[in-house]
Parts: sequence; C-alpha cells; structure tokens
Amino acid sequence: MTYTYLLLALTVVLSIGAGVLAFLAYRNHTENATHYHLLAGLAVLLVACIVPTPLTLPYKAAIVLGLLLVLVGTVLHRLLRLPVAVAQTFDLITILLFAAAFASLHPLKWPTPWLLVLVLVGAILYWGIQPKLAELKGTIGLYLVALLLMSWQALEVLVTAPALWSWLIAGGVLSLLAAKLLAVVHYGYQAQSSIYDATALRRATEARPAWLERLLSRYTILQRLWQWLRRVSERGQQLATQLLERLQLPRLAQKSALVLPLILLLWQWCTALSIWGPSLAILVAR
Repeated sequence: MTYTYLLLALTVVLSIGAGVLAFLAYRNHTENATHYHLLAGLAVLLVACIVPTPLTLPYKAAIVLGLLLVLVGTVLHRLLRLPVAVAQTFDLITILLFAAAFASLHPLKWPTPWLLVLVLVGAILYWGIQPKLAELKGTIGLYLVALLLMSWQALEVLVTAPALWSWLIAGGVLSLLAAKLLAVVHYGYQAQSSIYDATALRRATEARPAWLERLLSRYTILQRLWQWLRRVSERGQQLATQLLERLQLPRLAQKSALVLPLILLLWQWCTALSIWGPSLAILVAR
C-alpha cells in the first residue's frame, strides 16, 4: 500500500510539472523544449507500474529511483540553471532503469518482429536529421538507442502478457519515444549554434581515420568502394531529410509543445482511474 501511495504522490507531482512546463514552453516559444515531453511520458509510464504480478524489490526500486532522478534533473536545470546536458544525463539513466525494470517482467526469448519497425523508424529519422547534428550526432544516437531499448522491452512485455497494464506500458513508452523523436527533430531544425558552422560540419563529415587513409591509398578497389558507399550514404541522407520535410515533422515538432503533453496527461489520468478507481473507492468507503 505504501508503494501505491508513493506512486500516486509522484504522479500528481509529475502531472503538475508536465502541465506547467508544457504551458511555459508553448507561451515562450522555447526552441529546445524537451523536459515537458519527458515528464508527461514518464507520468504515463508511472501509471503502468501497478502490474498484477508479484513485484520484486529491484523492480520497485528501479521505477521509483528513475522517477526521482527525473525530478532531480529537472530541478537542477530549471531552478539552479545548470546546463541542459545535466538533465539529459538524468533522463538517460532513467530510461535505462526503466528498460531493466521492464525486462524483468518477461522471460528471455527471441525478439518480437515489431522490433524491426522500431529500428526502421528510428534509423530513418536519425539518418535524416544526422547532418544537422554535427558533433552531437554520437550523443543523440546513443540517446535514441537507449529509447529503442526501453521500447523494445515494453513491446516484449506486451507480446508476452497482452493485458490492460501491458498495453499501458507499451503505449506510454511509444508515446515517450514519439515525443523524444519529435524533440530531436525540433532541435536539429531550429537550434542555432556554432556547431552548425558549415566548415566544421564539412570537416566532421570528410575526416577519416589514419588507418583508413593508409588502407585506401594501398588498394584502389577499396578506394572506389569507399567513394561509392559515400555517395550512397549521402543520397540516403538526402532522401531521409526530404521524407522528414515532406511529412512536415519539423513543423509538427514545433507545434506539439502543448498538445502532445496534454494528450499524454489526459490519457494518464484516465488510465489511472481505471486502475486505481476500485482501490480508491474502497479506501474512501472505509
């Protein structure tokens, strides 16, 4: 019962925080708005933590610790004015904790085929936005891998035990994944920084390791193969970028500052009432 009360209290805190940050980001036209997305997504995930299976202490600890880390990271960034990288580090740890917690809910087996869809969508988005990320492309790539790992574990839970609580877990994770992907697209298209300097970007894309230079200078066929792969990669990036712009994802990412978090919050409280409603009714009756 103490665990339920703690989750309920954290749900209220995260809901208020998500709503306030979403409104402020929408009113101030924030260029790099990510935390309200994460707060709303984690608030949805929190509701799904009440699963009808015997919960172990490591699972409870991972969930509660992850939520507390999100709160700490947001406070450090918003109130103490620390860099956004500090909050993103706390977010990354939370995502990995949630992935481990979800992995404990299903047995070890072959991956679900739906994992291919996640990987394909994530790869297309990253490939299209990667030229605009410059030296941050490795960091954001690692972040997306962690998100895909958590989404994969949530889908495995859904495939293993298709029930209301597993649908809530999968839906919350996929909503969080969509929000973070939109945040990455918004960051790549809207942020203005020295990292987008054309010279630095060209130097970052054309630089090759010394061992690769020696290998290519020795074998002509490898040099031709490398040039062909470069052309294919550049063409693929152009097609992926054109696909993102044709789907109007940059504009959608900019306009979703208020709408997406509010949808997630509404969904969260509807599902919270469906899960906690009978227990709260019994508690009030007493």
